[in-house]
Amino acid sequence: LKHPAPEAPITGEIEIARARTASDPIAIVERREGFYALLAGGEIRGPVSPAQQPDLPIMSGPGVETALASELLSDAALLVRAEVQMSSMVSEMRLDGDGVAEFYLDRERMALTVELDQQDFQLRRALEVLQQWQGRERLIAMLDMTTPGMAVVRLKTDLSALEKRAAMI
Repeated sequence: LKHPAPEAPITGEIEIARARTASDPIAIVERREGFYALLAGGEIRGPVSPAQQPDLPIMSGPGVETALASELLSDAALLVRAEVQMSSMVSEMRLDGDGVAEFYLDRERMALTVELDQQDFQLRRALEVLQQWQGRERLIAMLDMTTPGMAVVRLKTDLSALEKRAAMI
């Protein structure tokens, strides 16, 4: 029997799986004046060159422009939980000022939009939608879970164009 994977604990103390010490970078923060490294200990360092940093997710958008390091750590914890729930690396997390986050899933090359206060539920629902598209999930460009009771799917290509193509071996 398979046991469900335990959910990431939601506590006041944030533990980031990517970091080994408090001085390890856990994410790159993009602001108007440049890129900064967010360290596991709650410090923002920079400006830095993203090319010189390890392969880290980028946090961007209006929600990170003026956010304090402690708020960014909380947001990074949400990013890590999204990676765990979706079983996929997140290359970027864009935070709007209105409580909406857009995750760019690396392997699937798709954007996933959720409301931060309903992230766990909406990520589970996104997984259900992706299971319905199993084998064709690479056709999805964007999956928006913010409309109550709905999943809005934007495709990378027109389905009618797919039907016209001849089968190839």
